[in-house]
Amino acid sequence: MINLEGKIVAEKINDDVKKKVDSIKQEPHLRIILTTGEKDALVYTKTLIKQAEKVGINADYVEISSGDEMVSAIEDARISTGISGVIIQRPYPKGVDVSLVQELIPREKDVDGVGYLNMGLLFSGVDGLFPATALAVIRLLEHYDYNFRGKRAVVIGRSLAVGRPLSMLLLHRHATVTICHSRTENLAGVVREGELVVVAVGKKHLITENMIGVGAWVVDCGFNYDETGGPYGDCDYDGVAEIAEAITPVPGGVGPITTAVLLENVLKAHLLVHCK
Repeated sequence: MINLEGKIVAEKINDDVKKKVDSIKQEPHLRIILTTGEKDALVYTKTLIKQAEKVGINADYVEISSGDEMVSAIEDARISTGISGVIIQRPYPKGVDVSLVQELIPREKDVDGVGYLNMGLLFSGVDGLFPATALAVIRLLEHYDYNFRGKRAVVIGRSLAVGRPLSMLLLHRHATVTICHSRTENLAGVVREGELVVVAVGKKHLITENMIGVGAWVVDCGFNYDETGGPYGDCDYDGVAEIAEAITPVPGGVGPITTAVLLENVLKAHLLVHCK
């Protein structure tokens, strides 16, 4: 069984980003917008800022408490020539819908890849700034020389952050893709047909060994805590590892690569604007 460790992949991406940042004159700058009082988001934000500093990217954050403040913060980031990229941390302030973010965030600074324009580029097969976790899955599998062509890929979860963009990235690599969600009938049967299974739901141990076909590759994007501790993945790792040919651990699989790819997107956005 292959343990699909993400650390080595993340380190390579981070090294490449740092080398490129060191070779340019103007330091890339990431602006993070988060809702006041969201402790988990603040912890992640501070971790992201520290990682950005390691690769030479300046990062800071502003806190907002309403939709109006979010609009103002996005506009400030949009007009600032010193800001290369902007992300808006979930959860959003009460009453703010994701469509507002998708509409307002400028395409060239949308390093989370959530805006309508970057989503359109992704679905059209044109290069753009795409969601980091979805890209992280691809980078992980490419590192381990996974052959996508013709494979039956089952993606569990249809979010704009992972499931749907990942499905397009897999399709562009000639996989045959099935998307499962909360209303999929006979989920176990559908998943069992997958040669590649990617789960991104956020539900502890949703996928068990009896749902996985022998020899499948399994990528777990979940990261869950409960009253007994954690983190846990969306897969029952010990059980699934008995059946699968390859599986990601949680933590240590997709997570480190997601952060690295996000920072790579910041550099990409910076170069698109400042180094044409």
